[in-house]
Amino acid sequence: MRLLFFVFAFLLASLPNLFAGGSLASGPMQGHTTPTATKIWIMVKGAESASITLTDTATNDMHISKIFTEGKAAYEDYVALVFDFNNLIAGKVYKMVVMVDSQEYKIDRLYRTARTNMADTYRFLVTSCALHVPVGLRWLHPGIEDRVYKHAVKTEADFNLWIGDYLYYFPKNYNTEARMEKIWVKTRLRRKIGNYTENIPQYSIWDDHEYGSNDAIGSFPYKKKSLELFTKYWPNPAYGTPETPGCFFKFDYLDSEFFMLDDRYHRTMPTDSNPTMLGEGQLAWFKEGLKQSKAVFKFVAIGSQVFNQVSTHECYWQYTKELGELMQFIKNEKISGVVFLTGDRHHSELMKTDLEVGYPIYEFTSSGITSFRRRTRRTAESVNPSRVQGTLADFQNYGRVTITGTAGERVCILEIFNKRGKKVWEYSINQNELQHKSVGIGVPVKLD
Repeated sequence: MRLLFFVFAFLLASLPNLFAGGSLASGPMQGHTTPTATKIWIMVKGAESASITLTDTATNDMHISKIFTEGKAAYEDYVALVFDFNNLIAGKVYKMVVMVDSQEYKIDRLYRTARTNMADTYRFLVTSCALHVPVGLRWLHPGIEDRVYKHAVKTEADFNLWIGDYLYYFPKNYNTEARMEKIWVKTRLRRKIGNYTENIPQYSIWDDHEYGSNDAIGSFPYKKKSLELFTKYWPNPAYGTPETPGCFFKFDYLDSEFFMLDDRYHRTMPTDSNPTMLGEGQLAWFKEGLKQSKAVFKFVAIGSQVFNQVSTHECYWQYTKELGELMQFIKNEKISGVVFLTGDRHHSELMKTDLEVGYPIYEFTSSGITSFRRRTRRTAESVNPSRVQGTLADFQNYGRVTITGTAGERVCILEIFNKRGKKVWEYSINQNELQHKSVGIGVPVKLD
């Protein structure tokens, strides 16, 4: 009996050591990916170190990266880590193993580098407004749930763009810096959205709800903390410039270029004496990027809608001088192929506007994937002269963009899917429609 007692006591004392070490709490999530490099994000809990091994499925060549957590900012033992892999091979498929301390995690999905054939067909998803309502409050508006993600994950795409409001700060969250990070950790621990974001590479900009309070602008007191958290939880290729802070960046994918803009950090009220949405530094960076771009399609992603003239909500249209300056620049520099991608509004639509830049400007709004439905068709905004007929979707939805076709005849196909993954509408734009011409029709924005 005494022997059994000592054996039991020994086993009991050994239990903490048997289960010692950290764990993988969230991820891995693939971020910015090129033909030869990729970024991988994970979140660990209570770990001293973590490593990721990528193995080429064809050659068994291995790429290993290890990070120690000492000195890394933590929230209640949770630490977010970004691993950079370089010297990869274009169009290759890799297996992944994650090690957190001594615990090994074999990841089921495969990881791919970007392709290099400019004639390839490729697709990307466009999502925004992922409101997650606590269970006790879901009676306020039926239909708010995460079931959409299991359908969206089956929609073929090469990567995903978040156009703001990936998460929502509530008043109790944005009043202190610690509570702001708490909502990030809680969101990354949600498996339904995690299964979606961990499926394909992710890129993200913010809008007001993961930046600060509702409709927050550049005066938000914790905006530096917001940017710190954003850089910590999204493996984007860059954040702002050395001279101009913000979440804006750009990247290329085959024959398209993506300009991901920050509509919050430098924003002022539209009623100010010299109002701005982008700020002088970001606007100069954006214009120079457009001028240098050789891409067939130049996608401009921004959280707020841009050309909705009948909207009474936040819209770039209210910043007439700055937007007019931008459109004048596109006209003067003969920049072709510009398409805007926006979110925010809890409804989706496609707008086509003639701004005398030499070709029609399209704006593809995709919103929101789980947010409250806004029954736009029951408001004065139901009549939008810029809206392409049949493209209003005022229910939970997400978008997809496909680029296909031969050189010189590339086609941009826009689609909206409902929360069950069923296609709602489709619209095609040939690259030749977006070529600069010398004559425009109508003047919705006054150009000097």
